[in-house]
Amino acid sequence: MKNYKCTFALMLIFCLGVQGCGSEEQVIEELPILEIPVEDAPVEDVPVEEIPVEEAPAEEVPVEEDPVEEVPVEEAPAEEDVELSAFELAMAKCNNPWNELGVALNDNSELLNDPLLSTCYRVSGVVDGLIDDNIDLSINGAETLAVASEGQFEFVTPFISDETFILSVKTAATKHQCNLINNSGTINDEQANNLIVHCIATTSQCDKTTENITDDKNFSGNNIEGIESLVSDIECGVEPWREAANERINNIRKTSGTITIVDKNGEPVTNAKVNLTLNRHNFKFGGIAQAKLWHGEADDVADLYKAAYLDFGFNKGGFQNALKYKLRAGLEPLVPAMLTWFKAHDIPVRGHALIWPKWTNMETTVSAQDALDMGITQGDVANLPSDELKIYVDTTIRNWASKWDVVEWDVANELRGHYDVQDILGYQEEAHWYKLAKANVQNSATLFINDNRIISDSSETVVSDKVAGYKSNVESILADDTLNEGHVEALGFQSRFGSMLSADTIYQRLSYFDDLNLPISATEFEIKDDLITTEIDRAVLTERVMTVYFSKESVSDILVWTFFESSSRSDARHLVDLEGNANLRGKTWLYLVKKHWNTDVTTWLDRQGETQLNGFKGEYTATVSFTNYPDEQVDFSWIDGTKGKTIQLLNYANGSDSATPASFSIDSFENTEVEEGVMFTSTVPTLSGDDNIGAITWTVTGDDANLFNLNSITGVLSLTAQDFESPADTDIDNNYAVILTATDAVGNFAELALELVVTDNLADNQVLVNFTIDEFITTTIAENVIYSSELPNLSGDEAVGSVIWTVEGDDANLFVVDSSTGALTLAAQDFENANDLAGDNDYLVTLVATDSEDNFAQLALVISVTNVDEVVVYSPPEISGDNGDISSVINAGDLVFTRPALATETTLDGGAATVEGNKWKLFNWSEAEAYCSDIGARLPTKTELSDNLLTLVNDADLVSNGSFSATEHWPVNKGYWASTFPEDGKHHLMKTSIDPAKMSALADTNRQYVTCVR
Repeated sequence: MKNYKCTFALMLIFCLGVQGCGSEEQVIEELPILEIPVEDAPVEDVPVEEIPVEEAPAEEVPVEEDPVEEVPVEEAPAEEDVELSAFELAMAKCNNPWNELGVALNDNSELLNDPLLSTCYRVSGVVDGLIDDNIDLSINGAETLAVASEGQFEFVTPFISDETFILSVKTAATKHQCNLINNSGTINDEQANNLIVHCIATTSQCDKTTENITDDKNFSGNNIEGIESLVSDIECGVEPWREAANERINNIRKTSGTITIVDKNGEPVTNAKVNLTLNRHNFKFGGIAQAKLWHGEADDVADLYKAAYLDFGFNKGGFQNALKYKLRAGLEPLVPAMLTWFKAHDIPVRGHALIWPKWTNMETTVSAQDALDMGITQGDVANLPSDELKIYVDTTIRNWASKWDVVEWDVANELRGHYDVQDILGYQEEAHWYKLAKANVQNSATLFINDNRIISDSSETVVSDKVAGYKSNVESILADDTLNEGHVEALGFQSRFGSMLSADTIYQRLSYFDDLNLPISATEFEIKDDLITTEIDRAVLTERVMTVYFSKESVSDILVWTFFESSSRSDARHLVDLEGNANLRGKTWLYLVKKHWNTDVTTWLDRQGETQLNGFKGEYTATVSFTNYPDEQVDFSWIDGTKGKTIQLLNYANGSDSATPASFSIDSFENTEVEEGVMFTSTVPTLSGDDNIGAITWTVTGDDANLFNLNSITGVLSLTAQDFESPADTDIDNNYAVILTATDAVGNFAELALELVVTDNLADNQVLVNFTIDEFITTTIAENVIYSSELPNLSGDEAVGSVIWTVEGDDANLFVVDSSTGALTLAAQDFENANDLAGDNDYLVTLVATDSEDNFAQLALVISVTNVDEVVVYSPPEISGDNGDISSVINAGDLVFTRPALATETTLDGGAATVEGNKWKLFNWSEAEAYCSDIGARLPTKTELSDNLLTLVNDADLVSNGSFSATEHWPVNKGYWASTFPEDGKHHLMKTSIDPAKMSALADTNRQYVTCVR
């Protein structure tokens, strides 16, 4: 300790004598601060004035080694005469010194009380993910640490409050890519201990697989056996078309922005590890279902088929033939169960097709029942009189469109070259079919025109006759829709390729349709094996087509047509064979979707609870990890990163990871077996463990969790009656697997893995009748209004007799059911004070119909209560213009449209246009939405504008003479925004600056007028 004190004394003498440490005048006056007693003389026994520096005992400071009296302070640079390290110099400012190992030195009250010295602090953090590698870290460029593995690190450089620090990488790791989080900051009277160095092992540049898999039944995307060279091209290829496509993909399919994670109280969650994983693309990579294979009628592969379909991760479905009206007699019975299955797995379904206007592609004859229902002649469809043919075609489109719950329809299939019906009824019928479909589809389904050999035309000419003919057909239908009653809303290119078309040709053909401003879907994508004869060439073309389509902004879907092999077909256009093995095309699809175009990022939240995400657009799961608290997962959508995303955790509160843990477990269930046809309801689960277990929230996860209902308060599990012969569990083996989790208020949890076994009912004394309850049409109701359902209908066996109606479920006690009719009622609810169990205004009830033989059907319902804005109705002030009074509102239909805002009536940003002596406000789409919200209204939909205002604009020969302008005096030199949109970044608008006016779409950045509805 003696040597340290002497060194410290010299250090202070040096600092006081060097210009920059203090004024020259301080040298003599401040010498008393250096009065450090020698080892043999206690401080209190040696008066300061009796120990001049120059008379220090030789044994303490030998003259020959450091003769102070011979070295004037002002002339002796420290580096020459005082052997002080950079660390010692830095430590001179500290009243709480430590040595170069970071070990605190003995307390010295004089140092602590010295007003010229300060408390010093250190900078530390954690290295995460570094394994068998080296990285050199530097703080302010002064001190360097060599780190060889993950773990804690700490610099010994001292800092005082208000000093800043910057962590940098002096020498990068060789096997990892390391990012710095919280790498700079300012000391604020405490240690800075939240620096993070997050390292990720670098993988092979030309291969994104994470496991070495050779099993062809593995659909993870890791099995690239046989396509290794193609994968290398995908990752590292430098072909001009590929580099251009990759750039477009990065620009349009990914989005960047800030993710902010807050705890359940809304406070930022800081310095925690977070994983952000893409679960489902916003882009649709889908599979068209083969109904007979799904049901096991063509080949005995139903279970294998369904499992493979789900494992591929398709996020959109459809039917090859089951929704073709011509084939309804044999295939229609197969549809309902498939639609239910798709819905259970959250897979939207498209319909194909409403009309295929060639005699051989339509029903051959009009049945007796159809003839009776339609009032037409029974017999050959081709021989019907024109007026009866029109009735027949219109009726089939109307009935078929309204019957099926799908998100889109191929209204017309292959019009080019198929015109038997048009030759009789006239080609104007093509546009009529779209109007008819629009008036009758469910869910405002999107209307497609679907055709073959457009993009996939083998011609070497980009705009071939087939390409030009298809576009002309679309334009003629669009031109006929002057009143916007229904028209082509999307383009369906079957995309069945039979030649090795270049990527440039494919892209140029897609771009030829840009001016139509319509979304595009590859509706029937497959490679013709009879024309492209080697499997590797088929895989190469599969990748080429998928990459180019994915890179084209107007393309929304790629749907594989022949997913599974069928023994009834002689071709080989499938991705998976009858044994469940993926071929090279299947492996290519899986690698692209699950590996190449995937986002799976692990990083850390910074001091503000933020991190940056540059990822593919889609649905994600955020998993936040804590040291002494269970991981918490939250699902979120990532579509527009520029808006950022705040994710709130449901259970974790800051500080919960330091709470006293409670230890408990869930007791085993006694009953985990149920007979088919019988609803399973568990007992109330019990817990064993510590006495300090608080309130518990129950959740259920696992392979079959979506099939179970759970009371989150009691933990009671239920499963609707299952059919042993048609199991619905993921493994299709009648073993329904879930994990029941109990979580207390501070995040302590316990899990219990359950496997419910459904057994076969071999009893033959029951009259088995199969029936289902049809879906309800209306399941939403505004607050303060009594909900009264329609009378439920049963579908199924004709032998269904009388049934008794009952209700079950979380909110069943709030409903009244008529036991004889099944009609449900729910008393008027207050949106602001929800009464449902979950408190989210979604009232859950299961309607049960039971016949005299105890056969029953169930329908799970969610009755959603919607909010009604209770605001003062805004009416714009009355104004006039150069041509007369301007209407404040237009009453049309059941809506009230407010006039456009004047520039002086809002403080929102935007431009302005002067018309008829008034300066009208112009808004981009976001500003328009904000304006309507500010006045307690909303933007109208495309349909509301079209049905109510567009007719007023076009009710005279010239736009300027229409009553919209001539009578109401509303401006028509710009368009009017709608709330609906055809694609990201664009919204519909009523384009009033052309004659005739029509509905169109513009980029959201354009400035237009706004009318709001209330």
